[in-house]
Amino acid sequence: MDNFFDNLLLSNEEIKAHDFEKCKKLVDKKVQKYLRSCFKFINLIPPKITANYEMRYEAFTSTTKDTTGNYVSKKLDAEIEALEIYNIINQLWERLSYNERVYFTEVLLYKKSENYAIEHMKDTTRHLFKQIKESCIIKIAMAFGEDEE
Repeated sequence: MDNFFDNLLLSNEEIKAHDFEKCKKLVDKKVQKYLRSCFKFINLIPPKITANYEMRYEAFTSTTKDTTGNYVSKKLDAEIEALEIYNIINQLWERLSYNERVYFTEVLLYKKSENYAIEHMKDTTRHLFKQIKESCIIKIAMAFGEDEE
C-alpha cells in the first residue's frame, strides 16, 4: 500500500476549461529553466526525486559574494527565480498523483518517451494516459499562476 494519498486527476471538464497548448508551452519553459538552473547555479541544490517518485530536498545554501554591478544583480535575480521554481515544484509535488509524478519525472524532466512513462505508471491505459498528461501539465501551469488569459 502506498505511503501517500494518491491525489485525484483533474476531471475532463476541468481540463477542457484550460488552454492546454498555452499551459504546455509554459510548463516546457519552466522545466527548461529548472533544468538549466540545476547546472547554472551550483550553489543551489535542486530537489531530488527518489525511485518512488517522491521529492526529497537537500539543504539549500544561497550565497552571494559581491552584490555590486549589473552582472551580479542579474545573477542574483536568476538564482532567486530558480529557487522559486524549485519551491513551487516541491509544493506542487504533494498535489500530483503518483502517475502525474511519473509523467513529470520521466517525460518532462528526463525526456524519456511517453511509452516509457506508461510502463512505470500504476493501473493506466493509453486512454487514461492522455488525462494524466493533461492533468499534470495544467496543474503545473496553475501552480505557476499563468494558466489563464
